[in-house]
Amino acid sequence: MEQSPANSLAQVLVSAVTAPEAAGKTFELVAEHGPATIDLNALFDGALADTPHGLDSVGDRADMPLEDEPADVVEDLRRLSDTTQE
Repeated sequence: MEQSPANSLAQVLVSAVTAPEAAGKTFELVAEHGPATIDLNALFDGALADTPHGLDSVGDRADMPLEDEPADVVEDLRRLSDTTQE
């Protein structure tokens, strides 16, 4: 029996927050037709890790200097950065 898209999404999300292989990694989830991936840990293990305490994920391009961000975004980033370095 084929899983529903919602169940497939839920499976990936739960795996992403519980698998040690996914820790410190950012990924984009894209829905495609076909069989579900069974071994998610192997996919997470092969992904590049983000820079520790960085604001961007490993593949992000620098597209907006921090000083050009709106003030509320800068404040949110500062607050989030403070909590991740505790």
